[in-house]
Amino acid sequence: MTLRWQGISPGFPVVIWSRLSATPTAMSTTPTPYKKEKPPLYRFTAIDEDRSPVRGTIRAHTRDAAREQLHLRFAHLLTLEEVIERDWRQHLVHHFRSNESLPVYVKAMAVMLDAGLPLVQIFDVAAEGEDSYLNNVMLDLGDSIRKGRSLSFSLARWPTVFDHSFIGMCKAAERSGRLHVTFRRLADLLEKRWALRKRLRAALTYPILISLVALAIFWILVAVVVPGLAPSFRDVGMSLPWPTQVLLWISDLSTSLPAIILTLTLIFGGSFLFYKTVLRGGQFPTLQIYWDRLMLDLPLFGKLYQLAILTRSLNTMAALIESGLPMTEVLLISGEVSASPIYRKRFESVMVDIKEGHNMADSMMLAGDFPPLVTGVVMLGEESGKLPFMLNRIADLYEEDFETNVQTVTTFVEPVLLGIMGLIIGFIVLGTFLPLINLIKTL
Repeated sequence: MTLRWQGISPGFPVVIWSRLSATPTAMSTTPTPYKKEKPPLYRFTAIDEDRSPVRGTIRAHTRDAAREQLHLRFAHLLTLEEVIERDWRQHLVHHFRSNESLPVYVKAMAVMLDAGLPLVQIFDVAAEGEDSYLNNVMLDLGDSIRKGRSLSFSLARWPTVFDHSFIGMCKAAERSGRLHVTFRRLADLLEKRWALRKRLRAALTYPILISLVALAIFWILVAVVVPGLAPSFRDVGMSLPWPTQVLLWISDLSTSLPAIILTLTLIFGGSFLFYKTVLRGGQFPTLQIYWDRLMLDLPLFGKLYQLAILTRSLNTMAALIESGLPMTEVLLISGEVSASPIYRKRFESVMVDIKEGHNMADSMMLAGDFPPLVTGVVMLGEESGKLPFMLNRIADLYEEDFETNVQTVTTFVEPVLLGIMGLIIGFIVLGTFLPLINLIKTL
């Protein structure tokens, strides 16, 4: 039996079942993406003939082959584990695409798991979806599982597609045997994340668009209109007002090729450096924390930023607890999912306190930056034994609050940006007409 599915839209996957033949489905022969020709890499610890510990790596086609080679070289083999090797090309591709179709794939796989299909066959069927990049990922996962690797290990080879929470929940599901339930939860969790991300983008799209339009109008006026009037201003023979002098200076810069190149270099170079060091890099953690604190303290937008962090983290916490992961691992993954250096440290602080025997609610109060509503709900959840349910409810509440704040910010930002555009255009008009007014007064 061959199974085919097609994602009709990001929110509504449709699984189409069709019996094409009575023979079992053959293994897919489509080449996998970024497939390495060299054998897998294994990390080992052994004891040599001199009874000295030895650590190293070895390549072999299978674990048994690696074990045989090491037994020939060393007296005792202590540990042997496969190393997760990641291809640099998947990181490069990740910067130019999104995984918005991933919830569709996960939901389709959950349906097939409910039907009792083998995991290898599920990935082969999922590889016939609409997203070519994710199709290649599914093929690679199927090949990895055929080679005897676990699902969580195979997923960890694609960190740009599957985050820590996804891998952690699958690892717990492998131990409990409830993979079909976990995939349904993952599909719901991913859909909530993408819906939240879309709302955040929608909130930022309008201000960014208005700002770009204002910059375009300003550049057209100072680079096209003002240069045509500049000779007339300079031929007047009288001192020009300071708005006109500033306008002429900006006009000269905007029409000078070296100045344009230098400005663009500074803008793009500074943006890239800021992205690598503050937003994504880990070389300057103190700078990242300062920037994160600045974002949280911003008027209006800071509230949106905090609500997005809490909604994402609390939904993830609830899903991870339900999957059966230890609480310390739940908190560690939730901190990573928050994508906030400050909240990552807060979750780590809570994790340390829980290891020392404290409850979660008190630990959150001591850590700080968790609203009283969150700590109160966590306390009730711990006392009632319904912590995942309570976390989901508070996350839904924050999601509704996020939507309300998005509307408030949009309503407030629109007149502010229009006012700024009016001031810019008014300054240009003032700088253009002041010399004419002064000239008329002297006549």
